[in-house]
Amino acid sequence: AYRDMHKIMHIYADIKTSFFIKNIKQAENMNNTKWNEIFQVFYNSNHIVKWRTKDKENGFLSDWDASWSHFGCEPREWDMIDYLQIELTLKNEEFVLDTLKKIHVPADMEDNIVTVYGYRTDVNYL
Repeated sequence: AYRDMHKIMHIYADIKTSFFIKNIKQAENMNNTKWNEIFQVFYNSNHIVKWRTKDKENGFLSDWDASWSHFGCEPREWDMIDYLQIELTLKNEEFVLDTLKKIHVPADMEDNIVTVYGYRTDVNYL
C-alpha cells in the first residue's frame, strides 16, 4: 500500500509540474510589455485601425472600435486579454502587419482579421 501511495504521489507531482510548466509557457506568449507596445503604437498612430478584444475570464467579446484611447499609453496589466482582433484594410494592412512583426506576436490571419493571442500555444508568430 505504501509503494502504491508513493507511486500515486509521484504521478500527481509530475502532473502538477507539467500543468505549471504549460501555464508558464502560455503566459510567455504575450506579456504586458508586448501588449503595451501594441497599444502604444496604435494609440499614437494616424492610421484608422479597428480592434476588439475577448476577455479571458468571462468570454466577453467587445464591439469593434477604432479609438485606442481606452488603452492610453501608460503601462498596465493585460492578463485578462484572451485575444485581440485587428481589422485589416487596404489603407492600414502594411502598417499593422509590420508593427505586429516588429513586436513578434503569436497571431494568425483569416480573411481581413489578425488575431493576436494572449495564451494559445498552437499558433505561429508574426
